[in-house]
Amino acid sequence: MARGLLDELDEYGHALEEAATFKTGRALRQLFFAVIMFGAPAAVLWERFKGPLSEDYAGRLDERAAYHHALCDIDHMLRPHGRCLRDMGLPEVEDVTTEVGREEVRWNPEDAARAVEEWRPKLTEEQLSVVDAVITAVRNVQMRDRVFFIDGPSGTGKTVVLNHLTARMRAEGAIVLCTASTGIAALNHQGGITAHSMFQLPLETDDPNAPCGITGGSQRADLIRRASLIIWDEAPMSHRNTINILDRSLRDICQVEAAFGGKVVVLAGDFRQIPPIIPDGSKADIIDASLKSSG
Repeated sequence: MARGLLDELDEYGHALEEAATFKTGRALRQLFFAVIMFGAPAAVLWERFKGPLSEDYAGRLDERAAYHHALCDIDHMLRPHGRCLRDMGLPEVEDVTTEVGREEVRWNPEDAARAVEEWRPKLTEEQLSVVDAVITAVRNVQMRDRVFFIDGPSGTGKTVVLNHLTARMRAEGAIVLCTASTGIAALNHQGGITAHSMFQLPLETDDPNAPCGITGGSQRADLIRRASLIIWDEAPMSHRNTINILDRSLRDICQVEAAFGGKVVVLAGDFRQIPPIIPDGSKADIIDASLKSSG
């Protein structure tokens, strides 16, 4: 086992060593983030490569300040995935920014407005009516029906509708949390990550009462409370227990007993495609795990 760990460490080290010959500090930090998310020993690799990882800052700052800024950048990459420097065994640094603050400055409203103008003529009246209905729910906090499901076969424009909706909201300075059941699907959305990472949902779905990993006083909880809209793409791929856990968790975080804590939530997907995966499950087990079987 020890030999296996050393072999893996050597592979990660060789990858970073080779990349350091042609990548800048920022690009190298992105590679560093990727390998530690896949299980590479972050603390060991940081000590070995902290010079190249902070090289772009070293030209104008002293060594200590350069390391500080590089670690802050790595922390910013980790936060959307529910992790932090301490979780990875890296040195902690003081960062006065918050998850809400970073999200607020992450998107340029003018760029979002241009995207809205570009895509609006390409949407059908039916698609625009979906966008308008969701935005109406966002603006009217008294509405009871604040959860939407966009269903349709592949190729009918669900992603286009979601991206247009996201741009409309961000053009107004609103916070939109874009998530999906898989990492591949999340790539279709600006700033998209998996729902499990955003909401720190448990991977095991047998227990419908399992908690999520977000505490009420955390920065992630504050980000959720400040969000105007939550999107979960490819939702039918997820076990109904997972979505029910999110529903219960948002009620706790927002201290509101309405569905999903009163947040405007858009679930999207195609029930005709991949259902929840149940190892060795029968057809009845798969149907029972489907979102459609939720009470």
